Amino acid sequence: MNAEFIMIVTACPNRQEADRLSRALVDQRLAACVQASTITSRYRWRGTIETEDEIRLLIKTKASCFEQISKTITALLSYENPEILVLRFINNLNKSITSYMVGSSCMLEESHGYWTTKSTAGACR
Repeated sequence: MNAEFIMIVTACPNRQEADRLSRALVDQRLAACVQASTITSRYRWRGTIETEDEIRLLIKTKASCFEQISKTITALLSYENPEILVLRFINNLNKSITSYMVGSSCMLEESHGYWTTKSTAGACR
């Protein structure tokens, strides 16, 4: 398997935006899986310390989908500066998880031992 997988971490201001974003990513086959959890964030913003409840999304996908996912996050979230963090998978995934991710994101197909994207509208390259 030559596909590189990543996990993108972002935070949403509320459940509605989290649901809209996660649905868009999975529906467009940009992500194999999006997990949501409620968190409390504390941060400094414009000189004051803020505390807010947010929804953290963990987005599991192929590295080549990053640009499209980043654009989707920026377009769908109401935050002025949405958090977009990328974590690379450094350990080999077990074959069943890898097959699931390949089949669930980016419309991938195998060709000569390499995974490439199919030419389908909405699929990442």
